[in-house]
Amino acid sequence: RTPSFPDIPSPPAPAAVRKILTGTDMEKKTKKTARKRRGAASPSASRKAPAATRRASAGSASAAGTAHGTGTETILTSKDKKEMENKFIVETSARHIHLTAEAVEILYGKGAELIVKKMLSQPGQFACANEKILLTGPKGSLAVSVLGPIRSANQVELSFTDARALGIAPPVRESGDVAGTPGIKLTGPAGELEIAEGCIIAKRHIHMTPADAEAFGVVDKQIVSVKLETPRPLIFGDVVVRVSPKFALAMHIDTDECNAAAAFGTVYGEIVK
Repeated sequence: RTPSFPDIPSPPAPAAVRKILTGTDMEKKTKKTARKRRGAASPSASRKAPAATRRASAGSASAAGTAHGTGTETILTSKDKKEMENKFIVETSARHIHLTAEAVEILYGKGAELIVKKMLSQPGQFACANEKILLTGPKGSLAVSVLGPIRSANQVELSFTDARALGIAPPVRESGDVAGTPGIKLTGPAGELEIAEGCIIAKRHIHMTPADAEAFGVVDKQIVSVKLETPRPLIFGDVVVRVSPKFALAMHIDTDECNAAAAFGTVYGEIVK
């Protein structure tokens, strides 16, 4: 005869494994903790200097926490906020071309237009979904992306490394200053075009609105030095400030400058005297 035994309930799972926190749970927990901390501060202290300020992400200038994909809000202390007031986003601009309406029709076909792929940080500027254009120089060829909208003059922006690969020697110039610069052959899906001038190495620059310029204490065309805090910290000299109500605050460097400073991911710059 087989003896029978009473059912013995299983022991409860250890507290550490009873609940697996999801990303949403962690975000709620983070926000709840932040609210408690803010609530602990006295009203008078809060009026003088908020203990924590949410910094919302926006485009490429997103807050560090969001930029790295944590999915939670980045909480900046008053000290962090003060430090960020003196900084601006630094963006790397890879080789590209700006085209006239006439060039677009020659390279892509009659009636062709530039197609928006994605908007860029500067208002009204966009990367195009159109097929890349092939640049052909004395030593080699390189494909470049097209940026819109159309311009009044064709302009090719390269790094020195790109220029050597093509076998040309463009000068360092501000955008739009293409007089006397080297030309190059352009090849598109529907035709070819030889431009007599237009190749430049873009002078590193900071886009600012008039309000930004006033806040930073600079004026249009002023030359400044900018420090980048990266794994290879570097101070860039000869940076031109460009001021216009049509701009958004951002510094632009090329791929050579990016590599020199290891300016990868979200990077901020600061004007140094």
